[in-house]
Amino acid sequence: MEPIQEPNQHANDGQGTLRPMLSFGEAVSICLKKYSDFKGRARRSEYWWWVLLSLIAGTVAKFIDGTFNLLFSASSINIVSIIVWLVLIIPSLAVATRRLHDTGRSGWWIVALAVVGVIEVILSFIIADSVPSLLWYYVLWFVILILLLLSLILLYFEVLDSHKGENQYGPSPKYQ
Repeated sequence: MEPIQEPNQHANDGQGTLRPMLSFGEAVSICLKKYSDFKGRARRSEYWWWVLLSLIAGTVAKFIDGTFNLLFSASSINIVSIIVWLVLIIPSLAVATRRLHDTGRSGWWIVALAVVGVIEVILSFIIADSVPSLLWYYVLWFVILILLLLSLILLYFEVLDSHKGENQYGPSPKYQ
């Protein structure tokens, strides 16, 4: 009689061996090496570690800016935050695109979100500069609703598991 074996919770249907989750350092290193690489795929751990790094860097930058502004009674020019944003925006867009690729989706979803965001900003300036009709406010709220909906859809896509095996964007970084 053969012993009963526990089922492998990481079975992958013959699509290769499951690689362990990336560490924080590994994920950041990959993102920096692929600073402007919008091709290929990124695992969830790579993406979410990069998001954590970006949140920490942004928070520290805001703290430095706030401290500087308080100490020197400076205007609210957040130069450190602007520099951090400029440094992180390209790799953030790249890893988000690769993450969408890993779930079998196009990076154009990010472009759609950006376009709706720009429309929202433009409408906000139009409303702030004049006294428009109530229709402008309804249009603005509709655009904000679309922005929120697109953000939630992207969040859903980003938490999905990798497609096993190869897809149109390349081999799976999770399964080899």
